[in-house]
Amino acid sequence: PADIRKAYYKAWVFLAMNVLSSDPTNFPYPQIVTGKPSLWAEGHSDAPFSAAWESFIGMQLYAYIDPEVSWAAFSGLMSLVDDTGVLGGESLPSRKAQTALLLYRLTGDKDKLAQNYPALKRYMNWRLRYPMWVYKEVSLLSETQKDADFVVSALIDLQALDTIASILALPADQTMWTAKRQQFFNHYLSWFWEQPDAIPVQLYDTETKRRAAGHAIWVTSGLAIDVLTYPQLTGMMKLFNEQFDPGENFAGFPMPKYPEMAFTARGLLARGHRAQARQLMECGVRDIVRSGPIFAEQYVPGFPPYGDGVRPSIFGMAQLIDFVLLLGGKDYLSPVSLRTDRVK
Repeated sequence: PADIRKAYYKAWVFLAMNVLSSDPTNFPYPQIVTGKPSLWAEGHSDAPFSAAWESFIGMQLYAYIDPEVSWAAFSGLMSLVDDTGVLGGESLPSRKAQTALLLYRLTGDKDKLAQNYPALKRYMNWRLRYPMWVYKEVSLLSETQKDADFVVSALIDLQALDTIASILALPADQTMWTAKRQQFFNHYLSWFWEQPDAIPVQLYDTETKRRAAGHAIWVTSGLAIDVLTYPQLTGMMKLFNEQFDPGENFAGFPMPKYPEMAFTARGLLARGHRAQARQLMECGVRDIVRSGPIFAEQYVPGFPPYGDGVRPSIFGMAQLIDFVLLLGGKDYLSPVSLRTDRVK
């Protein structure tokens, strides 16, 4: 317990250390960067140290310390979304609408929500065309390659956009987002399940019809999609149960990045698999602490496990904070549970 407590507060300090002040000349917004000491710099050329995945997670958590800084950092990155919907730099799964909705719920600032909505709209319409990873070169985008990790994140952000359109009193847009989400969900089922009750995969090409298994935890993140039901849920739970082993590092899941671990845990909780969800989160906390703690992008099994990929990174920090809170019955994505218990 003492080691976990120490690591938990170290994680909050690490988050605060990753805030960059605004630069009036080059980028007049603060940034919550991927991880200062790692020197990751593959984002948009105007804000290269902000990854369009980790940094949005950082904004979400930092909003419990200083929501105005998080709003400013969010507005800064969204200001870089061009007319076609592209946010330059490494193309990563979307957490943008979810972040905007959380910031609104924490502050009630409808003006900032409305200010950022056009960029959110442009970006999401682009993301739905290209649910795939691209490293810096947008020219590598493919209309045929689909990645379940990207599709799941988009489906969750589409739900957030539906809610945002309702808050902003845009009924036509709300209807549009509802329809787009249903259509995209139908694609999700057809792309990643060969048969309705089959074990789903991570990668699919609509041209070649080839599927590839990918990483299990990047697929089981789909448990967080509220409309996912049987028979597809049968294969999803089979995949989880075949991989799940609390006696192994990170419960037996290779490449345990924070977003996929968190979506999987929340999906298990929502579906009543509370014991498995708790064990998955306890393994995450246990093994990050055992790693040093090192706050890394991902981890490699070992004795002890060790950080891999970008390190230090927002992801390892976020996994530790989020799971400690969830294990204590508090979900930072539901501000009501934390409003009277703001993290100090």
